[in-house]
Amino acid sequence: MNNEEKILHLLEKQGEMIGQMNGRLERVEAAQIEQGQRLERLEAAQIEQGQRLVEQGQRLERLEAAQIEQGQRLERLEAAQIEQGQRLERLEAAQIEQGQRLERLEAAQIEQGQRLVEQGQRLERLEATQAEQGDLLKVLDERSLRSAVLLEADVSRDLNRLYEGHGAIMNRLDKLAARSRVEELEGDVSMLKDSVKLLRIEVNELKKAQ
Repeated sequence: MNNEEKILHLLEKQGEMIGQMNGRLERVEAAQIEQGQRLERLEAAQIEQGQRLVEQGQRLERLEAAQIEQGQRLERLEAAQIEQGQRLERLEAAQIEQGQRLERLEAAQIEQGQRLVEQGQRLERLEATQAEQGDLLKVLDERSLRSAVLLEADVSRDLNRLYEGHGAIMNRLDKLAARSRVEELEGDVSMLKDSVKLLRIEVNELKKAQ
Protein backbone atom coordinates (compact mmCIF):
# COMPACT_ATOMS: atom_id res chain seq x y z
CA MET A 1 0.00 0.00 0.00
CA ASN A 2 1.44 3.31 -0.99
CA ASN A 3 1.18 6.53 0.87
CA GLU A 4 -1.81 7.77 -1.04
CA GLU A 5 -3.74 4.73 -0.18
CA LYS A 6 -2.69 5.06 3.41
CA ILE A 7 -3.77 8.70 3.42
CA LEU A 8 -7.06 7.80 1.77
CA HIS A 9 -7.53 5.02 4.25
CA LEU A 10 -6.80 7.40 7.11
CA LEU A 11 -9.12 9.99 5.65
CA GLU A 12 -11.84 7.41 5.34
CA LYS A 13 -11.33 6.39 8.93
CA GLN A 14 -11.34 10.00 9.99
CA GLY A 15 -14.53 10.50 7.96
CA GLU A 16 -16.05 7.53 9.65
CA MET A 17 -14.92 8.84 13.01
CA ILE A 18 -16.23 12.30 12.18
CA GLY A 19 -19.51 10.72 11.08
CA GLN A 20 -19.63 8.74 14.26
CA MET A 21 -18.80 11.90 16.23
CA ASN A 22 -21.47 13.82 14.34
CA GLY A 23 -23.97 11.07 15.12
CA ARG A 24 -22.93 11.15 18.72
CA LEU A 25 -23.16 14.94 18.73
CA GLU A 26 -26.58 14.75 17.19
CA ARG A 27 -27.60 12.25 19.81
CA VAL A 28 -26.08 14.45 22.51
CA GLU A 29 -27.84 17.49 21.08
CA ALA A 30 -31.09 15.51 20.86
CA ALA A 31 -30.52 14.33 24.40
CA GLN A 32 -29.80 17.89 25.48
CA ILE A 33 -32.92 19.11 23.69
CA GLU A 34 -34.88 16.35 25.30
CA GLN A 35 -33.33 17.18 28.67
CA GLY A 36 -34.13 20.87 28.06
CA GLN A 37 -37.71 19.93 27.30
CA ARG A 38 -37.75 17.71 30.36
CA LEU A 39 -36.30 20.59 32.39
CA GLU A 40 -38.96 22.89 30.99
CA ARG A 41 -41.59 20.34 31.88
CA LEU A 42 -39.99 19.98 35.32
CA GLU A 43 -39.92 23.74 35.75
CA ALA A 44 -43.52 23.97 34.61
CA ALA A 45 -44.37 21.11 36.95
CA GLN A 46 -42.47 22.85 39.74
CA ILE A 47 -44.26 26.10 38.97
CA GLU A 48 -47.55 24.21 38.93
CA GLN A 49 -46.57 22.43 42.12
CA GLY A 50 -45.57 25.78 43.63
CA GLN A 51 -48.92 27.21 42.68
CA ARG A 52 -50.58 24.13 44.03
CA LEU A 53 -48.50 24.45 47.21
CA VAL A 54 -49.49 28.11 47.46
CA GLU A 55 -53.12 27.12 46.96
CA GLN A 56 -52.72 24.30 49.47
CA GLY A 57 -51.11 26.76 51.90
CA GLN A 58 -53.99 29.13 51.43
CA ARG A 59 -56.41 26.27 51.82
CA LEU A 60 -54.53 25.18 54.95
CA GLU A 61 -54.72 28.73 56.29
CA ARG A 62 -58.43 28.80 55.56
CA LEU A 63 -58.78 25.38 57.17
CA GLU A 64 -56.81 26.54 60.21
CA ALA A 65 -58.90 29.71 60.41
CA ALA A 66 -62.05 27.58 60.04
CA GLN A 67 -60.77 25.22 62.73
CA ILE A 68 -60.02 28.17 65.01
CA GLU A 69 -63.48 29.57 64.33
CA GLN A 70 -65.02 26.14 64.90
CA GLY A 71 -63.06 25.83 68.13
CA GLN A 72 -64.34 29.22 69.24
CA ARG A 73 -67.86 28.22 68.22
CA LEU A 74 -67.46 24.95 70.13
CA GLU A 75 -66.24 26.88 73.17
CA ARG A 76 -69.23 29.21 72.89
CA LEU A 77 -71.53 26.22 72.47
CA GLU A 78 -69.96 24.50 75.47
CA ALA A 79 -70.26 27.69 77.52
CA ALA A 80 -73.89 28.05 76.37
CA GLN A 81 -74.55 24.41 77.29
CA ILE A 82 -72.95 24.92 80.70
CA GLU A 83 -75.05 28.06 81.20
CA GLN A 84 -78.16 26.20 80.06
CA GLY A 85 -77.31 23.36 82.44
CA GLN A 86 -76.92 25.83 85.27
CA ARG A 87 -80.19 27.52 84.30
CA LEU A 88 -81.88 24.13 84.20
CA GLU A 89 -80.46 23.31 87.62
CA ARG A 90 -81.75 26.63 88.95
CA LEU A 91 -85.14 25.99 87.34
CA GLU A 92 -85.28 22.49 88.79
CA ALA A 93 -84.29 23.83 92.21
CA ALA A 94 -86.97 26.54 91.89
CA GLN A 95 -89.53 23.92 90.83
CA ILE A 96 -88.60 21.74 93.80
CA GLU A 97 -88.92 24.72 96.11
CA GLN A 98 -92.26 25.67 94.54
CA GLY A 99 -93.42 22.07 94.92
CA GLN A 100 -92.46 22.13 98.59
CA ARG A 101 -94.23 25.47 99.02
CA LEU A 102 -97.32 24.07 97.28
CA GLU A 103 -97.21 21.03 99.55
CA ARG A 104 -96.99 23.29 102.58
CA LEU A 105 -99.85 25.44 101.25
CA GLU A 106 -101.96 22.35 100.55
CA ALA A 107 -101.20 21.03 104.03
CA ALA A 108 -102.11 24.44 105.50
CA GLN A 109 -105.33 24.49 103.45
CA ILE A 110 -106.21 20.99 104.62
CA GLU A 111 -105.50 22.04 108.20
CA GLN A 112 -107.56 25.20 107.75
CA GLY A 113 -110.35 23.12 106.21
CA GLN A 114 -110.28 20.77 109.18
CA ARG A 115 -110.24 23.73 111.54
CA LEU A 116 -113.18 25.28 109.67
CA VAL A 117 -115.06 21.99 109.88
CA GLU A 118 -114.31 21.81 113.60
CA GLN A 119 -115.32 25.46 114.03
CA GLY A 120 -118.50 24.79 112.07
CA GLN A 121 -119.27 21.84 114.32
CA ARG A 122 -118.49 23.94 117.39
CA LEU A 123 -120.72 26.74 116.03
CA GLU A 124 -123.49 24.22 115.44
CA ARG A 125 -123.09 22.97 118.99
CA LEU A 126 -123.02 26.57 120.28
CA GLU A 127 -126.11 27.42 118.25
CA ALA A 128 -127.84 24.33 119.60
CA THR A 129 -126.73 25.27 123.12
CA GLN A 130 -127.91 28.85 122.57
CA ALA A 131 -131.21 27.56 121.28
CA GLU A 132 -131.54 25.36 124.36
CA GLN A 133 -130.52 28.27 126.56
CA GLY A 134 -133.03 30.47 124.76
CA ASP A 135 -135.75 27.92 125.42
CA LEU A 136 -134.63 27.69 129.05
CA LEU A 137 -134.60 31.49 129.32
CA LYS A 138 -138.09 31.62 127.91
CA VAL A 139 -139.20 29.05 130.45
CA LEU A 140 -137.39 30.93 133.22
CA ASP A 141 -138.87 34.24 132.09
CA GLU A 142 -142.32 32.70 132.13
CA ARG A 143 -141.65 31.18 135.54
CA SER A 144 -140.18 34.45 136.85
CA LEU A 145 -143.12 36.35 135.48
CA ARG A 146 -145.56 33.95 137.14
CA SER A 147 -143.54 34.05 140.34
CA ALA A 148 -143.46 37.83 140.30
CA VAL A 149 -147.19 37.99 139.65
CA LEU A 150 -147.84 35.50 142.43
CA LEU A 151 -145.40 37.24 144.76
CA GLU A 152 -146.89 40.63 144.03
CA ALA A 153 -150.33 39.23 144.65
CA ASP A 154 -149.15 37.61 147.90
CA VAL A 155 -147.38 40.78 149.00
CA SER A 156 -150.40 42.91 148.13
CA ARG A 157 -152.61 40.51 150.02
CA ASP A 158 -150.25 40.56 153.00
CA LEU A 159 -150.04 44.34 152.85
CA ASN A 160 -153.77 44.60 152.76
CA ARG A 161 -153.94 42.30 155.72
CA LEU A 162 -151.35 44.37 157.53
CA TYR A 163 -153.20 47.55 156.79
CA GLU A 164 -156.40 45.94 157.93
CA GLY A 165 -154.67 44.70 161.07
CA HIS A 166 -153.18 48.15 161.60
CA GLY A 167 -156.61 49.71 161.30
CA ALA A 168 -158.04 47.18 163.71
CA ILE A 169 -155.20 47.81 166.12
CA MET A 170 -155.72 51.54 165.93
CA ASN A 171 -159.38 51.05 166.60
CA ARG A 172 -158.54 48.89 169.55
CA LEU A 173 -156.06 51.52 170.76
CA ASP A 174 -158.76 54.08 170.67
CA LYS A 175 -160.92 51.86 172.80
CA LEU A 176 -158.22 50.93 175.28
CA ALA A 177 -157.67 53.27 178.18
CA ALA A 178 -154.58 51.80 179.83
CA ARG A 179 -151.33 53.59 178.93
CA SER A 180 -149.08 50.55 179.13
CA ARG A 181 -151.25 48.53 176.73
CA VAL A 182 -151.15 51.39 174.24
CA GLU A 183 -147.37 51.49 174.31
CA GLU A 184 -147.19 47.73 173.77
CA LEU A 185 -149.54 47.98 170.80
CA GLU A 186 -147.55 50.87 169.35
CA GLY A 187 -144.45 48.65 169.48
CA ASP A 188 -146.31 45.93 167.61
CA VAL A 189 -147.41 48.46 165.01
CA SER A 190 -143.83 49.68 164.56
CA MET A 191 -142.68 46.11 163.98
CA LEU A 192 -145.45 45.62 161.43
CA LYS A 193 -144.40 48.80 159.61
CA ASP A 194 -140.78 47.55 159.44
CA SER A 195 -141.98 44.23 158.05
CA VAL A 196 -144.00 46.04 155.39
CA LYS A 197 -140.95 48.12 154.38
CA LEU A 198 -138.84 44.97 154.04
CA LEU A 199 -141.52 43.34 151.92
CA ARG A 200 -141.66 46.39 149.64
CA ILE A 201 -137.85 46.37 149.25
CA GLU A 202 -137.88 42.65 148.29
CA VAL A 203 -140.67 43.26 145.76
CA ASN A 204 -138.72 46.12 144.16
CA GLU A 205 -135.56 44.00 143.95
CA LEU A 206 -137.49 41.18 142.29
CA LYS A 207 -138.92 43.63 139.73
CA LYS A 208 -135.43 45.00 138.98
CA ALA A 209 -134.03 41.48 138.56
CA GLN A 210 -136.71 40.73 135.94
